[in-house]
Amino acid sequence: MNPQLMHRGVRLMCAAASVCLMGSMASARPDDWDLGYGTDLDPTTDWAENIIKAFGEQSGWKVATTEDTDATKLFDDTKTRLKDYYTEATGKFKIDGKVLVSYVTGHGSPTDDGKDSWLGNSHSRIKMSEWATQMAASIPTCGVLIFTVDACATNKFWDEFIGAGGASEKNPFKGINVIVAMPKAEACEKSPVGKAMGKLLGTKHDAKSFAEQLAKEPDLNVWSSLDKDHEFYSVTVPAPGAYALAAVGVLLAIRRRRGA
Repeated sequence: MNPQLMHRGVRLMCAAASVCLMGSMASARPDDWDLGYGTDLDPTTDWAENIIKAFGEQSGWKVATTEDTDATKLFDDTKTRLKDYYTEATGKFKIDGKVLVSYVTGHGSPTDDGKDSWLGNSHSRIKMSEWATQMAASIPTCGVLIFTVDACATNKFWDEFIGAGGASEKNPFKGINVIVAMPKAEACEKSPVGKAMGKLLGTKHDAKSFAEQLAKEPDLNVWSSLDKDHEFYSVTVPAPGAYALAAVGVLLAIRRRRGA
């Protein structure tokens, strides 16, 4: 088959799926929702919990948050907590025409060879490349993944697996619609990714503008790959009073993190 015709067919299917899903929101089926997953691997902080809950409060997303998660079981925990929105047979989340935001905070360190990053602590940790590959493989063609992490030393993973403009041959996110954001500095402080996302809560953004706003933050590495059919997917649509709720959540998270 002509590759151009095949690509056009995929785009048409995605557009059709998006229309169907938006039209069926009133039926409230389990797969009719944007999704959010957040975990603070360090039990003394609740930054991811506050941010992801704010996503749920502002737009009615279905979200799951936790803390002190075993880093080696991050993907299993994501599937379990969002089990109504995941299909084991396909290995995909039910987000056709939808968005999944994943936000993890925790300790980070470089691998011995300096070409990857550990996420978690010495007794429970996973390589960033493994976590990224697991999540990327779970996203359907017509969904958008927003993959965010606040941890030190993620720059090692970034340089090796993402590269300038996402050009690395090892990039696990190639072939899906995605926004990726991580701290730029090897030693990061005060959750720069979470702070950047917190600024956008309570304001209206589609996937393209959400990525563009994150990319303006000087402390972040940000890369996105969104085709024309997925740039318009809604990421933040404030409900009445959502800005105040989001602001309170972010301020509480900042206060607790400073006091940790």
